Amino acid sequence: MNGLGLTTCALLGYTPTPLTPYGSPRSDFNKTALGAEHSMNWKHYSSYEELKKAYPTAHTIALEIDSRSKDVKTLPESINTLPVTTPIIIIFGNEVEGVLSSTRDQSDELFAIPMNGTKESFNVSVSAGIALYLASQART
Repeated sequence: MNGLGLTTCALLGYTPTPLTPYGSPRSDFNKTALGAEHSMNWKHYSSYEELKKAYPTAHTIALEIDSRSKDVKTLPESINTLPVTTPIIIIFGNEVEGVLSSTRDQSDELFAIPMNGTKESFNVSVSAGIALYLASQART
């Protein structure tokens, strides 16, 4: 994610962190991240509300299939309408339930990835890669 120019990765709820509750590195996380967890700032928040308190002026975008969702291809254009100093939060839900409805309702914008075929969505890692890449194209 650092390669996309992001400054911080906020981990919410039960999302695992690079460290165990005792502060030691998680071997399963390290195996997947391959050291990237050392070059990316991250912080864990218990909820979206706690995250929003930390970034009260942030513009929140949720990636979610919803009747209000815009095509994710328009994400860079949307970001470009915001002042450059505005922090941007992009929320990804879990692969079964998606983004919590309360978080969706509090988000400033919703985006979805149009799908072909019989599946409704990509898994969260693929969706995050697509949306974060597109977001990184804003302001360039």
